[in-house]
Amino acid sequence: MSATLTLGFVHGLDDLVLLVLLGSLVFRLLILPAGGEQAVALDPRIPARLRALLALALAGSIAWMLLSAAAMADSWLPSDVWTALQSTAFGHVWGLRTAVLLAAYAFGLPLLASNKGMHVLTAAILLLPLAGALTAHAGAQPEGAVWSIGLDWLHTLAVAVWAGGLYSLYHWLGALLGRPEATPVPAAAVIRRFSHIATASTAVIFVAGFCLAYRLGITWAAMVRSDYGRLLLLKIALLGVALVAASVNRYALLRRTDALSDHSLARIVRRGVLVEIVFLTLIFGVTGFLARTPLPMP
Repeated sequence: MSATLTLGFVHGLDDLVLLVLLGSLVFRLLILPAGGEQAVALDPRIPARLRALLALALAGSIAWMLLSAAAMADSWLPSDVWTALQSTAFGHVWGLRTAVLLAAYAFGLPLLASNKGMHVLTAAILLLPLAGALTAHAGAQPEGAVWSIGLDWLHTLAVAVWAGGLYSLYHWLGALLGRPEATPVPAAAVIRRFSHIATASTAVIFVAGFCLAYRLGITWAAMVRSDYGRLLLLKIALLGVALVAASVNRYALLRRTDALSDHSLARIVRRGVLVEIVFLTLIFGVTGFLARTPLPMP
């Protein structure tokens, strides 16, 4: 039981960090420019946070790879762990994922210094969620695995844009609140751009998630009869609460942007963003266990 809990926790944490990293890069390249150069220059700690996320993603990938190999080998002997990594598709795929993260971390500092470098880094990180799809339930389908893997990847990318955007927006709004209130910053433009992209992302999350569940053979009856189904219901419930919080935070508030100062708007939105982050963190915890829970029998 303790090994299962450890594996589920590490897997969820590994996914969380990688997707927040990817979403943070998307935030910097696609969302923050809505506020112009002033918004981009407002938070000088963005490159440092991205490099820290790269380090955490690398550590998480190594931890999950070694823990999984030890579980497959039922041994912590280095020779047994190495054999498990060398002789399985999981070992090959996760080894490649870890190597890409290692290269990204080694060359991350110069890449993060320019927009062109960030585009290159984002393109590399964009492919890494495929490792999870290839080695989880989607990749194990006897028929139509390519479609299932594609849906899993699309679902994961949409989650990354939402989760990483929330993380980055929270820190960016904190940097804004640290400036004198008289300093004009186009906060509403950045928040509005994020709102539109996050709305599109949540639509993709639901559509791709529903289609993936259908391809995996998840029926309504299986949702309540199996451990996998009950975990999936918990994930959907948490996602629903996070979406309600997002709707209240954005749509109701954005109607009043003209009546609020940048600091007032930032203060209110940041509180709502923190609530969303809490629920999304819980969702990642559930997802970590979902990946290791057998699918319900047909």
